[in-house]
Amino acid sequence: MLPGPPVAPITVKPRRPDKSGSKRPASSAKGIKSDPILDWRPWGGGLFSIDDMRAWTEEHEQLFAGLTNELLEHYKISFVNELSLQFSGPGNITVVSNHKNRDAIETLINNSPHLQRLFMFLSATASFLRVVDDNDHFKELYNENPETALDRYDHENAQKSQYEYQVILSGDSVATRFSAAML
Repeated sequence: MLPGPPVAPITVKPRRPDKSGSKRPASSAKGIKSDPILDWRPWGGGLFSIDDMRAWTEEHEQLFAGLTNELLEHYKISFVNELSLQFSGPGNITVVSNHKNRDAIETLINNSPHLQRLFMFLSATASFLRVVDDNDHFKELYNENPETALDRYDHENAQKSQYEYQVILSGDSVATRFSAAML
């Protein structure tokens, strides 16, 4: 594993109750060392809401961008335009945008277990939220016109598209998107 930049302590925002006012139990039991980067996971136990998951995803996308930028700066790798990342193969993160140091960036990120794990959680959570949004949209269409909704649903399933979660870094900002990849 390549040495990385010194890691500053990470401040994790305190847990907040969901809209119902219930409190989530702690995500780690006594005696179990928690991962400071992924300390709070909405699926760590207890009740959570979709809004909690969205907030977690947004917060941790920013964290991922900051840690990735710090790693690249440490190795004096810069990018003028966007740097787009997504999973490919068995858990490897790849650079899908054109970059002269693509291989070096992939090696650095894939040799950082914290970044890989964080990206994996982000990808899974964002993909789940996309399914939730698609389901909500289908329900709205179905309530308006069941036949049209079913036709559209059948057509989309026939396409058998898989959407790949991507994180796009640009300076200090971060954006995400899903790119369609035909199966």
